[in-house]
This record gives sequence, structure tokens and C-alpha cells, in this order.
Amino acid sequence: MGIISSCCSHDASVEAEENKSTMKKEPSPTKADATEMAVPPAASREKERMVEKSAKVTASGSEYEITLDKSTGKRLGIDVDHKDGKTLLIECINEGLVKDWNDTAPDETKAWALVVSADPVAELSAAVLHAGLRAEVVAPATALSCIGRLPGRLAVVLAQSPEKDFLRTLRRGHGQVFTIAMDEAFARCPASRLAAFDAGARMVTSSVAAVREALAKVSAVFSSAGPFACTACGLGPLSENALHLHMHFHHAVDAVPEDSCPICAERPSNLAVHLHNSHGPPTEREPPRAPYATFAWCVCRRLDGRFLLVNEPSGIAGGRPNFWLPAGRVDRGESLQEACRREALEEAGISVKVTGLLRLMVDSHQTLRAVFLAEPEDDAHAEPKSVPDWESVGAMWAEVADIQKLKESDFRNPDPQELYPKVASGSLKPQPVDTKEFVALEALIRRLTAGDRKAPRELEGLWRSVQAAYPPAVFTRA
Repeated sequence: MGIISSCCSHDASVEAEENKSTMKKEPSPTKADATEMAVPPAASREKERMVEKSAKVTASGSEYEITLDKSTGKRLGIDVDHKDGKTLLIECINEGLVKDWNDTAPDETKAWALVVSADPVAELSAAVLHAGLRAEVVAPATALSCIGRLPGRLAVVLAQSPEKDFLRTLRRGHGQVFTIAMDEAFARCPASRLAAFDAGARMVTSSVAAVREALAKVSAVFSSAGPFACTACGLGPLSENALHLHMHFHHAVDAVPEDSCPICAERPSNLAVHLHNSHGPPTEREPPRAPYATFAWCVCRRLDGRFLLVNEPSGIAGGRPNFWLPAGRVDRGESLQEACRREALEEAGISVKVTGLLRLMVDSHQTLRAVFLAEPEDDAHAEPKSVPDWESVGAMWAEVADIQKLKESDFRNPDPQELYPKVASGSLKPQPVDTKEFVALEALIRRLTAGDRKAPRELEGLWRSVQAAYPPAVFTRA
């Protein structure tokens, strides 16, 4: 099996891999923390009087200056934490003046998060308030009626296993709602996780911290103002940066709409890729591709034997957030192992260390793919990401038995179903990555991806030495 030395090595069959790129998180708008209430000096009687609907919305659309009248003796109605001695962290809003203002404020200032739970969940209410959204906790039986009466923009956090009909109703009738299904079963069972996405969840998690991060993004989108609207759900008005974030966050689980770009009116072959690469913050767009195309795959196994699965964005996974493994194109000046570690961090949120080489695959276009075995750097705290972005819709640890129960159509490509059981059984054994031949190959890959014009002529000879140093089973056709 040979490998060509062209710096243009490229395979159209992996266009989806090459369309993906590093996407840094959208920074939240500059604003005061919406959950912190500064303790002012003693105010005059006039200052204490409540001015009805006295919210002053700043340019960011998410800061409010409110004057409440306590002369009636009515309580504020908030549970607070003042451990730092400087600010009051609002943990929950009860009956009182603050809730009265929330109920009577102008509709255009409202962005809500509805927490659907049979029992109050203080941590979730705090996460909602921290994001600058108004919170309401309702029982599952009354959730749909509440969604219909709440004005403004809305996120829904389902704090228990939701009925599939409920999720489907939300997606059909409320396409602008960002729905988070929060349940431990979804985080541990790949079939249940996909079923939740199929029913209508836009994010699946078991982590309150992830809910908090997601709601901060919801707030950033909801508080924006601009001339654009999403062609998929009609949400608007949005700024260019907010639309850029919204498409990869809110619609990561949806098929990419075949529409013209709402910003430049161009009609691209893939609107999601176009928005990512052509619009939004320049620092978050795809970097220039390395002149030499080669790819790294990561088979990551935890100490308990579970393997890492990634939910790929629907736009590159056949219109559904199907599973795959962390993988992607090697960036300019990177080695194969460096790309493996980067992809695991970007797509799954896991810092890994490479422990061995499983395969070197060469396709009909002579494009090289290296498959590595890896493990988490910190196994005890290896919680996969679950907030959707350009890189993935989230990730999970899964048992081999559960992976084998999935259908082939549940994967972007069925590589995990082939690789993971073989690694678990020991029939696919890792090879060392510290041999002089592989170290030399890594050094040459860095030069090739950096555009060194002298590097291609060295590849063929070095490839022969790598083939001689490793068992034939390592080398396969992609």
C-alpha cells in the first residue's frame, strides 16, 4: 500500500470532515451579571417609590434598572445568597415585588426560561436567573398552556424524562423555543439520547452547569438586535453575530435549510457552513486549510471500559445528530497526535492523552487517516460536553453493548461499531507511537501541513520505513 506525495491530496468523500473547523464560543455581550443586585446606600423616600414598568433597557437589551416601592410593606420575594459580602446572588423568585414587576413589565423586554418539573429545582432556577432570563417553574401537566401564554422569547428546561409527544408538540408549534432535555438516562443510553433528539430536544444533558452555559447563549441571542432573521425558524431581529451563534447552537439538530443567506443573499450549497465561514466574528471562522490533507481519529476509552461517542451536527450527519467518534482534518503545522487531541477537546470537551496507534488508513486518493487509542487525562472528571456548537451537538460515554444495539443509520459512519468492540475484546491492539519511524512521520506531517515544499519528496521513502516497522494489520484501506 503506497501513499502519494502530492500536497493536494484530497478526497471528496470526506468533504464533511473538511467543512468542519474550530469554533470558539460566542462571547456573551458585555453586561452586568443579571443575577447580581448591588446593595446601594440608603436612598431617599422618592427613590424608594416604585415606578410601574420602570425598566430601562440598555443598548445590550439585557440590563435593567428597576425601582421598587416597599412602602406598602410587601416583601421583595427573592431568595438570595450573599456569601461574598459584596453582591446578592438571586437564587429564586417567589411572590413579591420582584415577581410583580416581572408580571407587568413590557413584553418586548421579556425573555423567559420555563423549568418543567414536578418539584422545584433551585439550581435550575438559579441558572436561569444567572443568564438574565425570567424563570417560571411549572408542573409537566400545565407546561404547554404556560408556553402559550408567555410572551417574548423562550427556552424550556425539562428537568425530568419528558414525554415524546410533548417534545414533538414543542418542535412543531414552537420552532423558536430552545428545548433542553435534562435526564441522567439520556446521558448514559445512546438510544435514549437519539430518541430525545428525534422527538424535539435541541440539547440533551444531565449537567446543571451545562444548562447554565446553554442559557447564557440563549440570552445572548435573545438580547441581540439587528436587521436579520433566521430562515429556519423566523427568529429575529438578530445581529450578524447572534445569527451566526443561533444557527450552530439552536439548529445543530436540524437539517440545514436550503435557503439564501439572510445576510448576503448568496445561495450556498450548505447554509450552515456558509454562515460559519463567511459571517459572524472573523476570529471564529474557519482557518485556512492546511495544504496537505490528512486526518486524525480518536478512539477514547475510559477506565471503566466506556467509549466516547460524539453527536455530529445534523448538517454533516445526514440531517440528524448521528453518532461518530472525534475526528477531523489536521490543521496547518499540526502533527497527527496533536490533531487527535484537539478534535477530542473540540467535539467532546475531553482532554485526552494518546496511548497507541490502532490503524493507518489510506483511501483511493492516497489520503492518510491515523486512528489513535486515547484515554482521558483526568478520568475522574471527564464529563463530556453537551452544549451544541459548530463542532458537535454533544458527546457521551457509552457501553460497547449499547453501541452494538444501535442501528447503522444511527451513525454518521458506522466506524465506532466496528472499532470499539475490537478494542474492547483485544482483537485490535494498539501499537506504540514512540518508534523512530512514527516520530519521523509525525515530524514530516507537520512540515507537509505547514506547506514545506521539500517535504513531499521525502514521504514515499519514509512511508516504506513505517510499513516495515509496524504489523501489516495496522495498514488498511479507508
